[in-house]
Amino acid sequence: AFSDQLYKFEVRDINNDGLNELVSIWLAGFSTYYEKLFIFAYDGTKFNRINPIKKDDEKIGDTDFIGFDDSGRLYKAKKFALQDLDGDRIDEVIVEDVVPTKVDPNLPLNESILEADLLTIVYKWNGKEFYIWKTVRESKQEYQERVEKGMELPPL
Repeated sequence: AFSDQLYKFEVRDINNDGLNELVSIWLAGFSTYYEKLFIFAYDGTKFNRINPIKKDDEKIGDTDFIGFDDSGRLYKAKKFALQDLDGDRIDEVIVEDVVPTKVDPNLPLNESILEADLLTIVYKWNGKEFYIWKTVRESKQEYQERVEKGMELPPL
């Protein structure tokens, strides 16, 4: 059965406009969870979504992501953070995604990823909405080496 649930939620001013935004990750799916990022801003009368979405079948930006554990099994996102990375006093939204590199189609979906790379996705505010600003793809080995060095994020 389909099951949607709130996974992470923060209320704070992430675009430095003096008003709080709602930032949330929802788990959505059927037997395997996909995570969806939603960022909403209040304009005085209603909440408006201010992160990339599909518009008229044109893909503006992907906000679906899935996570994996060290054995390659799907699980909740390794990272969800709000942090000013470039010193402009506006928080970027950071999530980690999985990019399967080896799958077994004979296994159930939630066990089918045998090997994967980690993709760090950074969303940045452009004055109107959050968009995908930077992405860094790392192999499992590169990720482990970075963590051993105490680096929270890959070089962006």
